[in-house]
Amino acid sequence: MAIYAQEQGKAAEWMSTVYKAYFTDAMDIGDHETLAMLAGESGLDTGLVLTMLSSDRYKDTVKKERQNGSRRGISGTPFYIFNDKYAISGVRSSDAFLEVMEQVWREEHPLQMIDKGANGSSEGGICGVDGMCNVT
Repeated sequence: MAIYAQEQGKAAEWMSTVYKAYFTDAMDIGDHETLAMLAGESGLDTGLVLTMLSSDRYKDTVKKERQNGSRRGISGTPFYIFNDKYAISGVRSSDAFLEVMEQVWREEHPLQMIDKGANGSSEGGICGVDGMCNVT
């Protein structure tokens, strides 16, 4: 369903609706009629959704996704992958997510020195905690 919703440009609406239905309203999201109703609430065509759910339209895609997940060590949900390098499995604190995102940020945005002189040295001054600066 999520793949179909994404193709229709309604992925965010779909995910919000189905999460609320499952986690808040305790609805059976394994039932095709329930999914079709939720799809309609998300702006998707309920008739097309019922047709899609009773077909093998996404069978190969789902199979590939499961194989990919298995190769990555995914055995349950939730499972988050950051930058195709770091993973968090299970329910974790916001601090755990922040730590991973900061690590990814540091790797993607390394500290770069600016204003290098011709010989590679810094052309600026160096200031200490006492406020005194030495110009090089």
